[in-house]
Amino acid sequence: MTRLSPDNPVVIIENRVFVADGSVRWTQFINHALFDDGGALVEVQSVGRDITERKSLEARLAESLDELRDLYENAPCAYYSLSDDGTLLRMNETGLNWLGRTRDDVIGKLKLPDVLTPEGQTLFAETFPKFKTEGSVSNLEFDLVSLGGELRRVNASATAVTGPDGQFLMSRSVMFDITELSEARQALRQLAREQDAMLDNDLVGIVKLRDRRIIWANRATHRIFGYATGELTGRNTRELYADDKAFDVLGHQVYSKAGAGDVFRLQFEMVRKDGVRIWIDASGTRMSANHEEWLWIFADITQLRKSQESSEYLSLHDDLTGLPNRRLLNDRLIQAVSQARRTRRPLMLCYLDLDGFKPVNDRWGHAAGDLLLQQVAARLLGCVRTNDTVCRLGGDEFVLMLTDMEEADEHEAVIARVSAELARPFSLGADQHAIVTASIGIAAFPDDADEAEPLLQRADEAMYQAKARGRNCTQRYQRMGQALFPTPDRRG
Repeated sequence: MTRLSPDNPVVIIENRVFVADGSVRWTQFINHALFDDGGALVEVQSVGRDITERKSLEARLAESLDELRDLYENAPCAYYSLSDDGTLLRMNETGLNWLGRTRDDVIGKLKLPDVLTPEGQTLFAETFPKFKTEGSVSNLEFDLVSLGGELRRVNASATAVTGPDGQFLMSRSVMFDITELSEARQALRQLAREQDAMLDNDLVGIVKLRDRRIIWANRATHRIFGYATGELTGRNTRELYADDKAFDVLGHQVYSKAGAGDVFRLQFEMVRKDGVRIWIDASGTRMSANHEEWLWIFADITQLRKSQESSEYLSLHDDLTGLPNRRLLNDRLIQAVSQARRTRRPLMLCYLDLDGFKPVNDRWGHAAGDLLLQQVAARLLGCVRTNDTVCRLGGDEFVLMLTDMEEADEHEAVIARVSAELARPFSLGADQHAIVTASIGIAAFPDDADEAEPLLQRADEAMYQAKARGRNCTQRYQRMGQALFPTPDRRG
């Protein structure tokens, strides 16, 4: 304990005291000593006050700061800052774990290009000078290399922190792990590094709620939802949902079940002020002991969702004609076989191979051939019903899957329409016209096969039999010796 002396005449003491009702209070005493000219103690004056509420507020503030620090350090995204020459000035625990290095090994010692592949180093060299000039960069993709050599594909965005005269001071950057984006939806979540950075950042949305009403939201939140700064304060979060059902579902999933200290992370659809729907990846935790206040940290992942949906579409469709490809056909055929088995309705597969396609390529080039295939696809679509499937397997091979027919011979009308459509000349450019026909093999479920893959094989075999008989022939698998609807040969 500090002693009173002429050199130290004032001592402040804080301690806990018991009061008459048995409770404990915090008190503060300010002791002021008076000394005579010889340095002898003459008098001590003490003033005391109750500081219990102040101590309580300090404890709550420390708890909140610990929660924010934990959310920042353990976020599933890397948050970091770069100096003017690309040196890493700050990085949270997540980023350090991705690099497989300690803070002492990274901060102030490594530059970002030191942990990138040659491809990433080239990208950094091209974009970092432009970033320092323009002040922002977004959706950069590159590979991060850990100390052990592990590659991690990341998506990074950043804004610049500048001085009073506009000079670049450091970056405010966030990095997401998108390694498994091509296989599955990779959840993204952003956190601010600390409270003052949260208030200023334009990258990570942060909002504080009380009873699901917004009591504070940062600039990024307003930008993401299309509101002017400060416009969201006081609003009920119901305005950010498409309907009451979506609002109530989240309430049931999170608010009705959360306990003190729980942290929730989930992805859901919300609505901007202009009515446009966006996808949000969010994490939230209760901030108050009475469970009324929540802190949510979130990111707009709409573009990533669209990229994933686009990738899924491209994996199931032919990139030239837009028709379903073999993978999607197999999936639909399995479902169609199951349905046909339940309903006992005919299912027919028609395997088409164009006659005269190669001469088109040889005479006018592959661009003309591609145009021809696109026109063939369009005509085939016009020959079937909406519940049927037209598929391009590759090259000049197509498949028609005819489902839910009343009678098996209904496919004959479809084949007749196909023959008539293909008989019309195809315009491939100025003074360039071609006529093609098709050799068609037909297999029926369950007569020719009772499973998807064998049924497609039967149709393929029937097509080759038709091809062997000459151009523009159609043949059922079970009638190998008889061609149906033969038409005169045409040369394209």
